[in-house]
Order: sequence, then structure tokens, then C-alpha cells
Amino acid sequence: VYALSGRDGSKLWEFKTGRGVSSSPALADLNGDAIPDAVVGSDDGKVYALSGRDGSKLWEFKTGGEVTSSPALADLDGDTVPDAIVGSRDTKVYALSGRDGATLWEFKTGSGVRSSPALADLNGDGIPDAVVGSWDTKVYVLSGRDGDLLATLQGMYASVHGKRIFTGSSDWSVRAFPFASAPSAPAALARADAWRALLRRATEEIATRPDAFLYYYRGLARLRLGDNKTSLSDFIAAAKLGLRSPELHAAWMEICPDLPEIHPQTPLLWRGKPIPDLKGDAPHVLILRGRYDEALEKLPKAETWDWQALALRALAKRMKGDVDGARADLDIAVKLNPWSRDLKRQLDGTARR
Repeated sequence: VYALSGRDGSKLWEFKTGRGVSSSPALADLNGDAIPDAVVGSDDGKVYALSGRDGSKLWEFKTGGEVTSSPALADLDGDTVPDAIVGSRDTKVYALSGRDGATLWEFKTGSGVRSSPALADLNGDGIPDAVVGSWDTKVYVLSGRDGDLLATLQGMYASVHGKRIFTGSSDWSVRAFPFASAPSAPAALARADAWRALLRRATEEIATRPDAFLYYYRGLARLRLGDNKTSLSDFIAAAKLGLRSPELHAAWMEICPDLPEIHPQTPLLWRGKPIPDLKGDAPHVLILRGRYDEALEKLPKAETWDWQALALRALAKRMKGDVDGARADLDIAVKLNPWSRDLKRQLDGTARR
């Protein structure tokens, strides 16, 4: 790591890490000498805090993988010293004390974290929260206070402007989500602790009063908390008790983030009938209105690299009864986005019923 004079490019100091440095340094005064210090990750798996005055090491923290993510700095623990949030290829996001590098909290994702966190106070508690993408194709919104999961979005990289989150992913698309209506949770249940509360309550009530909607809501809570396998068993139980396709409703929130929240007791899902008074002619709206052929006309007819279009095309075909055509589209979608694999299993389960 080099510090160079802005006047003439001469070297002020240098610091040698154990391997190459792909991470970009973040600057803030950590030791109180009024000179910005540098926090930077290295391919040796460590995060280093370096004195801006002379390049001496203030502290280091070792992760379990390469650190190509660039740290983001903000005071998380109220001690007036900026702390560091950074990702590692060991699948974790770490919050480290700016004072001594101690772990404030950590959060485990489903794959390596190469993107750099974006910071903004999204839940209104006065502490900046972190928005960071992982190579599991999810963007995680984490509480800066304790690392609690606030929401999960689709994508691999993210930035924040105000309370609007922008994500980018491997399907070459960029999406914008107002935090309060992020597709991973209805506005009233944006925090992970609310999903856990819903999970507990539904489980307690199911023990004494099995009900299709209780199973549906428990399955949705599990899905939002990342338990896809168990959520599917709840969706199947809900279907056996009369809810026609709860897994399709859950899928809408991921495939069509711009779709307004729809109650699962809509005719399409409860009795298999369309919703004729729904406005608009976008493909997903046409499918909800029961106009499957028109939706298919608007969607690409040949192979496409857009996994969302493939998933919508599969849903339209499935609603028409073309199970083989739906599976063929989803076979391609799975190659483009791992989440489609769960959707494919869910549609296969629907077809067997």
C-alpha cells in the first residue's frame, strides 16, 4: 500500500501486506491525530488499519478468505471513532471497531463477498446500516447496530441514495428499491425480527389450528429468512388445505419487485381465476389478469439471457397447463440465476399436485 504526495507523486510511505491488494483504502482519522488513516483489505485475508502519518500499522484483523471488498467507515458503536464494515470471500460481512479492530458483529451470506458495502441509516435508529452484495446473487441490508438482517434483495452489488437502494446483478440489469417496500418483505414486516416473530406466532397457532393461510405465512417468513427448503413444505401444506398456488405468490415478490403487494386470497391464487380489474399491460399484470397468450406475446419467444423474462414465460405457460414448456424455460433460467432453481422446484411441486 503506497501513500503518495499529491503535490508531486513522491512516496510518503509504503506498507507491505502478505499478498496483493485489490481493495481500495477508506480514509478516516482513527487515532485522533487529525490526520486521516487508511483501512484496506488484502488478498492475504486481512484488513489493515494504517496510520496516515507514517504508514505504521494501527491494527489488523484476519478473515477466512481474500478481502477484495473495499471497507466502508462510520461510527457504529457511539465511541466517536469511525468503524469499518467490509466483506470477505469467506462469505462473511464484518463490522470492526475503528479503535482496535475488534469484531463488533459479523453476518454470514451464502457465498463470497467481493462488493463494497454502501452505508445509510435505513431503519431510522441513527446508526448507518450496511447494504452489501454477495456472489450468492443476493444483496443484504444489515443493521449497523448489531448486524441484524433488515431485508434481502436480488443482486450482487449495491449503492444507496437516501432510502432508495440500487442493485446490479449478473443478468446485466440495475434495479431500484425504496427500502420500505423492498421485495423481500412487505413494508410492515421489513425487519428480520418481524419475520421471526411471524414464524413463531404461526408455528404456535398451527399447533392448535392448522390453517392454509397460517402455513402460507409461515412459509413466507421462512422464505424471507433464507430457509427455502422448509418454506416449500409449508407451501405444500397450505395447498393441500385449499390455497391453490402459494408458492407462485411468493415467487411474484422476487420476479416482479415492482408489483404491488397482493394478498394470497386473490382469485388467481385461491380459485385459479384471473383478476380482470387489475390495470396495466405489463407481462406480469397480464398473467394476473388471466391473459396468458398476450403475456407470452410480449415476452421473448426465443432463448434469452433475461432470467426474469424466462421465469415469467414459465409462469404463463404453467397457468395455461404447459408444464413441459414451463420446465424448459426454467432449465435455462436456472443457469442464469440460482434462485430460479428454487422456483423450478416449487413449480414442479405444483405440477405434481
